Amino acid sequence: MTFSPEWQRHWSNTSEIDRIWSFQLAYMVQMRCGLDLTGQRILELGTGHGNNIDWLVKMGADYWGIEGSETAADVACMVHPLSAEQIAVGDFTQHIPFEGPFDIVIDRAALTHNNSEAIRRCIGMVWDILKPGGLFFASDWFSTAHSEAERGSPDGDATTRTGYTDGQFRGIGRVHFFGEVELARIFKRFDRIYLVERTERSPAPGAFMPWHTRPRWKSDYFDRTEYRSVVWDLVVRKPR
Repeated sequence: MTFSPEWQRHWSNTSEIDRIWSFQLAYMVQMRCGLDLTGQRILELGTGHGNNIDWLVKMGADYWGIEGSETAADVACMVHPLSAEQIAVGDFTQHIPFEGPFDIVIDRAALTHNNSEAIRRCIGMVWDILKPGGLFFASDWFSTAHSEAERGSPDGDATTRTGYTDGQFRGIGRVHFFGEVELARIFKRFDRIYLVERTERSPAPGAFMPWHTRPRWKSDYFDRTEYRSVVWDLVVRKPR
């Protein structure tokens, strides 16, 4: 990523391994695409603590990953059945340090923490390392319909924000919010297979709950209004 020290601090201060990542990826890979992962060479952008690794390896995949935080990469290598060579520490918007081709590239909420230029550059490299017919899976890319898309401060382009002092994006640097037209431009060379915009809506206090039960990650800015967490999941394919 266009790496910032915020993400190093984030991963240094959390030991969370959120298995929901694997469930979500499994749904996209198996239920939507019906893939057999045996022998598939898979690259993950932004491994974090390696939430997807166990499931992918158990399904027979040949797993490789790139992570911007050295702390997170060290944890992933310690707790999962991998050699240190399989997870590189680096900025995947600048360089992908593995030889292609790959059958599949995956990203869960990593590339969305960059600006437009870095995102386009990374997708160009993904195109280069995917084999013909190879797939790119992305999940939890933030939508311009997200309630936080109007907060923070612009960072280089209209739909990249930064400077959040509270709420979901506090202290993690850049956040990019995608509209459908932008996604179509980014993936114009790819065959587009699957796109879903998922919305989790927390209503304002009203008839059902006259008080407000705010999740710990939501800003008190939204105490009296509804909050929408809106993200994209997508699958595209490099033409054969």
